Amino acid sequence: DEEYFQEELRKNYSTNIQASKAKRADMIQFVNSVRDGSVEKDNELNEVLKAGKDAMKRNYAVDQDLYGTEKGLEEKTKMDQQLKETKDKKQRRRRNKEQGAKEVEVEVETKKSETANENENDQNKDEQPQTGHNSTTTTQNNILAVAGVGIAAAAIGFLAGGKRSS
Repeated sequence: DEEYFQEELRKNYSTNIQASKAKRADMIQFVNSVRDGSVEKDNELNEVLKAGKDAMKRNYAVDQDLYGTEKGLEEKTKMDQQLKETKDKKQRRRRNKEQGAKEVEVEVETKKSETANENENDQNKDEQPQTGHNSTTTTQNNILAVAGVGIAAAAIGFLAGGKRSS
């Protein structure tokens, strides 16, 4: 049974077996040369380990009309200026957005204190026990105040939320 199996392997896969034996011999030779400290193999291994990044390579085309000329320097400074301006615009937008959110918070706090003052004034004006009509008005005012605060809080959340990736 085992003889039949080896015969089938030799018959159908003889090229694979020969290639595998050759690769094994090459690998043994390579390991021995590394073990012996061959300078050539050390350099070869360093190239493989560095993945070809031991030398600077340019990954973009260079315009020879501009490279190293005053015109090229002018265009570079112009491009740097444009990049700086766009960065400054983004920072200003971000600051303005944050400033707007703070202003909304101040408005909400002001409205809260105004409604609290109104409620105190209503209670101080009427020293008599409140009748059904006055308590309904106060309840309606309280509902409106709570709704206003809720709407303001939602607006703050929307404005302050912005992009969630930052």
